[in-house]
Amino acid sequence: MKRCLKRAFKVMIVIDLAVLAIALIIKRLIPEHGDNRSDHFQIVCVMQGRHWTSEAEQLRSGTIITVAGGVEVDLTGAQLADGGAHLRLTTLTGGIDIRVPADWHVRLGGKAFMGANDLVGLADRPGAPELTVDCLTIMGGVQVRAVPEERLARS
Repeated sequence: MKRCLKRAFKVMIVIDLAVLAIALIIKRLIPEHGDNRSDHFQIVCVMQGRHWTSEAEQLRSGTIITVAGGVEVDLTGAQLADGGAHLRLTTLTGGIDIRVPADWHVRLGGKAFMGANDLVGLADRPGAPELTVDCLTIMGGVQVRAVPEERLARS
C-alpha cells in the first residue's frame, strides 16, 4: 500500500512539473496583444487570475489561452463588427468566464476533456449580433453567460 501511495505521489509531482513547464513555455512563445479598445486581442494567462474588459467598437476576434489560471472577460461594453466576432479559447487546468449582453446570439463549439463548455442565460436570437466561440478545454471550464439588460443599465 505504501508503495502505491509513493508511486501515485511521484506521478502527481511529475504531472504538476509538466504543467508548469508547459505554462512557462507558452507564456514565452505566445505574446499578448491588444488593449480594451482593440478589435483583435490575445490574452495569455499562466498560473494567475485576470480580469479583462473590452470596449471595442468593432470587435472581430480574440484568442484567450489559460494554463493553471483563470480569466474573466467582460464584453458587455463592446460592439460586434458587422460580420460578428470569433473567439478562440484554450484552457488547460484553468477557467474562462465570458460575460456578454443578453441580446447577442452566441454559438459555442469545441471540445472539453474532463471539463465543460457552457452557455448560461442565452436564448437563440436569429438576426442578432453573432459571437462564435470555439473552445478547447482540458481539465477546466469555459462559461459564456448573458448579463441581463437591467444589470447593464445599472453599471
